[in-house]
Amino acid sequence: MSFKIVYPDFISACSDFAYGKKFLDWSDEIQESLNNYFDGCEVTELGQGCDPDNVYLNGFYEWTLEETVVDNLSMLSLQEFKELKGNDELFEWVDENIDEIESKISDLGYYYLGREGIESWCVLE
Repeated sequence: MSFKIVYPDFISACSDFAYGKKFLDWSDEIQESLNNYFDGCEVTELGQGCDPDNVYLNGFYEWTLEETVVDNLSMLSLQEFKELKGNDELFEWVDENIDEIESKISDLGYYYLGREGIESWCVLE
């Protein structure tokens, strides 16, 4: 015997999961991106696939700006990053390069969810 529980969207389901409920603390932009990504997904086995706990523990990453543009995307060297930051030009650089940043995240095989401010970049693997 089986039964099905239906939620209107991914974020609505998160409140019923121990780790998945942490997604409720993220911005509307991040939550909407999660809803779009998992639209129509069905959890057939707990701990697998789009189970919110599984997603939070095994597929969700929060990168700092430095991790994003220096370590993961290699768009700037550490020295260039520190110079831009020291000259208060980092925010401007990000705004000018946001499309390329998002594209490179996708090229690495991640799904870009959005960011909170400039220091917190959220992706799914």
